[in-house]
Amino acid sequence: MRILTATNMYPFPGITHYGIFVEREVKSLRELGVEVQVYFINGKMSRLNYFKAVWELVGVMRRFKPDIIHVHHSYTVYPTKIARMISGIKAPIVFTLHEGAALSDRRVGSGDFFNRLRHWKAIKKIACETADFVIAVNKSLLDALNYTGPFAEIPCGVDTDFFRPMDGPECRKKLQLPANKKIVFFPASIERAEKGYELFSRSIAILDGKIKVVLGGRIDPEDMPLYYNASDVVAQTSFYEASPITIKEALACNVPVVSTRVGDVERLMEGVEGCFVSSPNHIEFAINISNAIEFGKRTNGRKRILELGYDMRGTAKKILAVYEELLKKSR
Repeated sequence: MRILTATNMYPFPGITHYGIFVEREVKSLRELGVEVQVYFINGKMSRLNYFKAVWELVGVMRRFKPDIIHVHHSYTVYPTKIARMISGIKAPIVFTLHEGAALSDRRVGSGDFFNRLRHWKAIKKIACETADFVIAVNKSLLDALNYTGPFAEIPCGVDTDFFRPMDGPECRKKLQLPANKKIVFFPASIERAEKGYELFSRSIAILDGKIKVVLGGRIDPEDMPLYYNASDVVAQTSFYEASPITIKEALACNVPVVSTRVGDVERLMEGVEGCFVSSPNHIEFAINISNAIEFGKRTNGRKRILELGYDMRGTAKKILAVYEELLKKSR
């Protein structure tokens, strides 16, 4: 089986964590014996790459002759669809919808025209209707778009071999973090307005000075398990998410988590002691961080991730089943 993965989210020099969940998904599919070729539209380097992609994709499709074209992100659907029409390739298009902005009615932050487009639900809905099949990382995304076509709900998986419980003091030692302070880890970039750093900052200001805050955004992906395991609490203050991978990674490491009520967080943390879902109120959030610190031990979050089948291999098998069903129908 040959799969062409077209994505605008993929690690590249300078931003090695960008779209790493897509890279890991591709790796898991290859381990199941699927032949996958990746075409990366680097919109971060230039928006013109979306236009350039059309002709490059035509060539890739004609040479590779994919059985399925798997597209990540709505912006990527449009050049891929045009390229398929020009190439004459009949492979069905599977579109994975990751975009939590579909669940938000507020426009957070500013930016260029392409950045503002993320809040236009019509862009996402048309992308869904353009594809032959949709994989949503959270069904609520499709409900928000009033999409009623064929779909499967398959949240992105977490690499449970890579993200695993490790010795906390040893991790702190490797990262040169203090042994005598409670560490609260904010994995997101503070530059991304939708991640709600202001809420996090106001919450931390209420707590006492023995807390050490560690900020993400520029951490080498290879070091992330160390940072999770070195932490007493992982905090997420996002205004919107679909199915946050950082929460799954923290849970896979059995680390207490405090998160705003976004995406599928409540489902992820259901029954996990030491994890708390909060409103976007800085006082309540601070209280929940304090409660997580007082919990004072590791959680059973890893068990929950495995129960849900959100490990990488489990997710890859579900995606492969979608491919097989589509191919069966197209014959």
